[in-house]
Amino acid sequence: MNDTTTFGHREDAAITDLESAGPASDTHTLMGLTKGLVSLLSDILNAVGESPAMSLTAGSVTVGTTAVQLLAANDARRFCEIRNDDDTIAIYIGGPGVTSSNGYKIAAGQAFGFDDYGGAVYAVAATGTPVAMAIEW
Repeated sequence: MNDTTTFGHREDAAITDLESAGPASDTHTLMGLTKGLVSLLSDILNAVGESPAMSLTAGSVTVGTTAVQLLAANDARRFCEIRNDDDTIAIYIGGPGVTSSNGYKIAAGQAFGFDDYGGAVYAVAATGTPVAMAIEW
């Protein structure tokens, strides 16, 4: 790296060590290099407005014939996936007024994922009580 890089001049000891490392210090050097790369990645994420410590949340919700919230609104969410964990019954996702007529259908055993949506996600079933799995980060 040079002094004109966006993230500042960085002459990490880990990178210097890697260039001069011998076989006896490979493990030590690899650990140092990893720490240096993690630090650099953190700087890059902070520079572009991303949080380097995004949390992962997962859970399951029993869905019925009335809309139920699967995920609360979360402006920090970068990705989420909704999986229909039932073997036979479809679920439908959408906003708080979702129905089996206006929602996006996720067939039994299928999943749907989407990026950069921070709003709440709701689900409903036309019949029965299937289980929906949700994960977000």
